Amino acid sequence: MEEDPVEAVQWIRLAAEQDHAEAQAMLGRLYFVGHGVPEDYSEALRWYRRGIEQNNPKAQFYLGLMYYNGHGVPQDESEAVKWIRRAADQGDAEAQFEMGGMYSIGAGVAQDYAETARWYRRAAEQGYVDAQFVLWMYHYEGRGVPKDPVEAARWLRMAAKQGHADAQFKLGTLYIEGDGVPEDGAEAVRWLHRAAQQGHTQTLEMFGDTLNELAELDATLQDAGGGSGPQGDFDPTAYAAGMLDSQFNNLLGAAEGGDAEAQYELAVAYAEWRDDLGEDERKEQALVWLTRAANQGHAGAMAELGTLYMGTDDVMALRWLRPAAEKGHGGAQINLGQMYAEGLGVPKDDAEAARLFRLAADQGFAQAQYNLGVMYGRGRGVEQDSGEAIRWLRLAADQGHPDALAALQRTEPAHTLPSSPGATEQVDAAEQYSLGRRYDYGLGVEEDDSEAVRWYGLAAAGGHAGAQYSLGLKYGLGQGVEEDDAEAVRWFRLAAEQDHAGAQFLLGDAYEIGRGVERDLDEAVRWYRLAAKNGDEDAAELIRSLETWRCFDKTDLSRRTPLVTLARLGKRGGVSVAGVDYSTDFRVEGLDRRWNFGEYEDGWPYALLIKPNGSGLYFDFSSSDDGTAKPSQFFECEQSGESAREDVGGPLESQPPRRSRQGEQLGSSSDCDIEGTVDGQFEGWDGDTLIKLMNGQIWEQSEYHYEYSYAYMPRVTLFRSRGQCKMWVEGTDEPVGVRRVK
Repeated sequence: MEEDPVEAVQWIRLAAEQDHAEAQAMLGRLYFVGHGVPEDYSEALRWYRRGIEQNNPKAQFYLGLMYYNGHGVPQDESEAVKWIRRAADQGDAEAQFEMGGMYSIGAGVAQDYAETARWYRRAAEQGYVDAQFVLWMYHYEGRGVPKDPVEAARWLRMAAKQGHADAQFKLGTLYIEGDGVPEDGAEAVRWLHRAAQQGHTQTLEMFGDTLNELAELDATLQDAGGGSGPQGDFDPTAYAAGMLDSQFNNLLGAAEGGDAEAQYELAVAYAEWRDDLGEDERKEQALVWLTRAANQGHAGAMAELGTLYMGTDDVMALRWLRPAAEKGHGGAQINLGQMYAEGLGVPKDDAEAARLFRLAADQGFAQAQYNLGVMYGRGRGVEQDSGEAIRWLRLAADQGHPDALAALQRTEPAHTLPSSPGATEQVDAAEQYSLGRRYDYGLGVEEDDSEAVRWYGLAAAGGHAGAQYSLGLKYGLGQGVEEDDAEAVRWFRLAAEQDHAGAQFLLGDAYEIGRGVERDLDEAVRWYRLAAKNGDEDAAELIRSLETWRCFDKTDLSRRTPLVTLARLGKRGGVSVAGVDYSTDFRVEGLDRRWNFGEYEDGWPYALLIKPNGSGLYFDFSSSDDGTAKPSQFFECEQSGESAREDVGGPLESQPPRRSRQGEQLGSSSDCDIEGTVDGQFEGWDGDTLIKLMNGQIWEQSEYHYEYSYAYMPRVTLFRSRGQCKMWVEGTDEPVGVRRVK
């Protein structure tokens, strides 16, 4: 059937008009991109809002993107966050990934790498490949999460298995270096070969050198080729493919000859790296060879088969787990013990469960040690014995089992820390805070907001500033507790008074917008100053942007009683008109400065604009049908007070022109001979694109150019040409002029 976008729209519209929420979101998206219908932002908004009435997450996400980019609605990062967060909270992986990106750059929220990693993890756990790829970097660099090369490699492998070429390339290099994975030349070649098959430029450029490095790891060309190196022109891609085929054919031959170990390895090959077959056929072949190995008594194959059947066919699970457990396979003993503990396919038998857990625990399996400790603590299947419970929990905790540490604290609060064998200190607030973070971000345990709040609360009560800050976030977001802005402010204040910069920033934000406290810009500025002094760059940027104005009636020559006062912090600020205070949106329009304010469904009903000569104009759009109005009142305005103190760089008048991350002017470009990587996604050049690099720099497009080119974390090269900085982004047609803004 030939593609017919117009016909598709007709059917989608029919469903949408019958209140099918997904169809409404889809129809809105078609109007947004102009596919099968004319591009029409107002129609897109109409259908998104109808989908939102049914709480459709895609409609919420798409509306959030419109607010983020200012398409068909005023650009409003806070409103964007509201809608994207709603979609993310409903489990939309794309929205969760976008939330991670917004926390990464501080768009509409305070920049917070821990929150970034949390949202990326939620998307990654749903198989969202871009989130898996970026999460490896966060774990590798220790950004927002503990630095952990092994955990980093785990996420990288997930992305690589889904065909992410950058992940395949990076995983190959990790195997060369033995970084987070064992040094393994064959594995390196396998993943680099996959990346090369997709035309990954960096892999193709480096592949020859990579093979030389593999030779240093004894994966030499001569060994892999059967004793003689390749002759003449060498094609590394063809060579790698041939090496993999040879490895597979050797396994196949041995497996067909009845070798149980080869049959098991062949099943693994089909499941993990044989990529020339469809997914269903690969799974079918993997199951065939796994069964053949299990039928020959291969313990690993039997344990694997039993695990596959758990939860779907208890009879088959028991059939394979029992003989594997009898052969001493620890994983099978744990899973079989779990079936007896829960009565899955067998009568519930705690004594048998405890026996099986002990067999695996004696082999050093941490999960079995933890399970056995819990059973001794509760007297299930064994006589209750707190000493034995502590002994087994300590053994599990010494291997880093996080649930064991938590259980140990509950069982024996005064016990020495199991993570420090022989230590004499008690489990203190720092360890409680660490436990809270594990549950918060799912670090080795299942993510559990309520459990995170419990541990944060214990640590916060003990005076731990990081825990107080984290607990404030939980109350502010309503995660694990009922949302309570006042309670969030209380914990932020306690942490802020201990000079926690992040808490000081969020406390300033609360005062600025009046969330959980009465709105007070002076108090907001005070906390922003303290946060900036303690190293918070976002707070420093806000303080540098601070400006206050007074506007008088044009006939008031004494200038004693301002009719209007205005303040600006970044893109937000405040306006006081005749004693009534409003939160505002701040914009720079050419050389004019504009404060938008008031409650309105699709925009701002009022605006105050100050021109460079100090004249002020008041606009009332509340009765306008087309969004235009003539100024209805005129003022004389003057800037008042200090814009910023010396503790963050001196008064505004003494600063060079600057530009905040939202887009106001920030100054001249610096030297631009740089190679780097975009921090997040790149969607092309749209006339005023802002690009943040992994080194923290932010660059703004300064040259007229429009080009769509989506990529995630592409490489960039900056260079000077004819007196200006040029940036070339991987995958785009040409370099574009830019200026550095941070």
